[in-house]
Formats: sequence, structure tokens, C-alpha cells
Amino acid sequence: MSELFGSIPFRRKWNQQLLGATTLWETWEGYTQKEDAYMSHNHYALGAISGWMVDGIVGLAPATAGWRQMRIAPQIGGEIISVSASIITPFGELSSKWEIVSDTGDVFMCHSIPPGSAAELYFGDKRPYKMASGSHKLLWRKAASECMPAHVREAVDKDAMMTTVDRAHGQTGGS
Repeated sequence: MSELFGSIPFRRKWNQQLLGATTLWETWEGYTQKEDAYMSHNHYALGAISGWMVDGIVGLAPATAGWRQMRIAPQIGGEIISVSASIITPFGELSSKWEIVSDTGDVFMCHSIPPGSAAELYFGDKRPYKMASGSHKLLWRKAASECMPAHVREAVDKDAMMTTVDRAHGQTGGS
């Protein structure tokens, strides 16, 4: 057992924990020979992906300093078929969810904008879709990609569209 714990591969893999680390250190050693901390003991290396996912894939970001105006610019495409994320802003929780409807390629989106703020949805290369605080459910129809996203409430009388929305939510039947 002492051979295992004393081996170089084991020490490199577990040295930070053996020295009492509760965070990710920037170096394997962590301390100088004088027992001074060496470089960062709270390194963000493995956490950077979450920032990219929220800002890049989901597209949540402030449009102005202080988050009163927010920007939602999802990057839809590739192999990702659905995303859901939320962040806490000074005004409350901002959340965004999108899902590609498999048989049509349409995109169903749900956004929740905190009170006292507003957001603009940037989707494709079109003008932004403005949203006040509150919940917003939108359906972007692939067949009409030149149009702005159609608000779900405006499409209640269109059975085909509502069936698409229902399928995106795992429900059956139209309106």
C-alpha cells in the first residue's frame, strides 16, 4: 500500500488533497519548500466551461451595466437539441430554455425576465425581439425563418402550430 501512495502518478493525481486542498490549485505542489502558498489555490480552470455555456450557448448576458437591460442570444445548432439555464441578476432570476422540435426543426423557447428589467432576444440576424419582465413562450418556425418569432398566444387558433408546441412539451393533441 505504501508503494501505491508513494508512487509519482498517485502523488501527482492526489497531492493537492493529501496537502489538505478543498479547492483546485494551479500547481500540483501548492506550496514552496518554505511552506508558502505557491500560485493560486483557488484556480478556475475547470469552471470556465460554465461561463461559456451560459454566455455562449444559452446566450444570457447583460445588455447594459447593472443588468436592467438583458440580452438573450442563443447559439442554436450542431448536435445540441435543448438547453436550459438561469442566472441570478441584481433584479432576480433570468432564465432561458430552448428546444428544437425534432420533426420540423422549429425552436420552442421559454424566457423568464425578472421584475424591473427587460430583455432583447437576438435570434439569427434579424432585429431583436423585445421582452418586458415576465414569462415569454415563443415558437420560431423554421419554414418562415425570415419572420420574427411567433408568440405562442398569437397562434392559439392554428392547430398545426399548437400541435408542434405541444410536442415540444411532451404533450399530445392540439388546442
